Amino acid sequence: SEMGTTFAFNRWISLFWSTLVIFVCGTSNIFSVYSPQLKEKMSFTETQIDLVGTLATVGGSLGLLSGFFFDKFGPRFTLLIGAISISASWMMVWLMAKEIININHGVVGMFFAFIGLGLTFCYTGSIGPSLVNFGEHRGRVSGFLTGTYGSSSAVLTFIYMFGFKPDAIHFILFLALLSISISVFSVIFVNFSRPLDRSRESTADDIDELEKPIISNHAAMIHPHNVSPLTMLRCGEFYLLFFFMMITSGSGFVIIYNLGDISKAYGGDEQTSNFLLMAFSISNVSSTLLTGFVSDRFKLKIPMPVYLILSASLMLIGHMYLALIDRHYLLYPGIVLIGSSWGLLWSMMVVLVFEFFGPQYWGSNFNIVTLSQAPGGYLLGTLLAGTLYQKYSEVDNICMGSRCYMITFFIVGSLNILGVIMAIFLLPPLRKIYSRKQRMSSMKIPEIFNSGRISGGSGRNLERESLLGGKYNNV
Repeated sequence: SEMGTTFAFNRWISLFWSTLVIFVCGTSNIFSVYSPQLKEKMSFTETQIDLVGTLATVGGSLGLLSGFFFDKFGPRFTLLIGAISISASWMMVWLMAKEIININHGVVGMFFAFIGLGLTFCYTGSIGPSLVNFGEHRGRVSGFLTGTYGSSSAVLTFIYMFGFKPDAIHFILFLALLSISISVFSVIFVNFSRPLDRSRESTADDIDELEKPIISNHAAMIHPHNVSPLTMLRCGEFYLLFFFMMITSGSGFVIIYNLGDISKAYGGDEQTSNFLLMAFSISNVSSTLLTGFVSDRFKLKIPMPVYLILSASLMLIGHMYLALIDRHYLLYPGIVLIGSSWGLLWSMMVVLVFEFFGPQYWGSNFNIVTLSQAPGGYLLGTLLAGTLYQKYSEVDNICMGSRCYMITFFIVGSLNILGVIMAIFLLPPLRKIYSRKQRMSSMKIPEIFNSGRISGGSGRNLERESLLGGKYNNV
């Protein structure tokens, strides 16, 4: 029919522009490409330029605001807020880099924070309609858009290397114009392809469709109680996830924030830094896609916290390896390990928040958990790495040699031992969820739980029981 043809056409147009928006959102991951030139152009210290990067992360951590706007006003208004925030902020950063207006690292950091915040609005406003418009293929669309986001940093790095290098200032202008054009047009073309029909009673099919999780196929495996954000704050599982995220994401930000200076300190040049970023991006995307396939294929054999154990272990090995080397061409194995850990972290954290706290408040709960990346990025990526770098710096705030980051790598690697322990402690409460679900729907418990190697209760009660000792039902 004509209506069906229009719907099919509109949703593909919306997906096309959503893909471009998600690609633009990847600009938040390439700060290290141009940060050394930005640092030199603006005469910033290492701590100051790291603070700018951290403020961008802080802005990107405020996803609760974008979720509220999306739920309340829909995708177009959400994208409009994101477009205004991104456009104005990028232009102000470019004007400062060109010295057209006065330079202050605090003001630069503020505008990068608005860029990060705007990107969360664009991400939420574009991925939400795509998941609804392609309800029968949500998993594929989600994977495609997530892969686009992960791979965009490698593509943008390639563009910089062969189109702008070494002119980082004009590259910033390119990012500004690209972000402005795509985000503005997305306000026009990205939307739900057809409005929801609320004029009739909901049928069983409607309810089944509405309750399908839009995040991952893993969610269909477990349906825990729906736990409100306030109740979640009283649960031990939340604090394990929160501090695990803080340590592991902070460890990743040590690389993301400082990759340019790490490359230079170990004897590499700007090209080395760009290739290292591409290696990080490719390993990140590959890990995300592979983890999604493996975790779905073996979901009844391998519980989700095992992937967090693997993520922290890779981060531990990667940082310890980097602490022991002293040549730039030896950096690649460590960067690949850390990039793989990063992909594991983000792909599994989405699912674990759903499994522990349910689908109803997933958006708020997930964004609360991921708030931990801001203090993690600042404490490890900015304060620790920047302070130790400055300690060994010589002329013009430049440090050369493995001593610049060796202690940082050792400390950060050691912290991930705590991450491994936290992930292990998540196994027993997850066993209770599997046990409860087995009795309610005769679902097979993952083999690792049946083996007796993991203890944590028999799941006798239908109430969930948090690690802090409290119990809670639906909230």
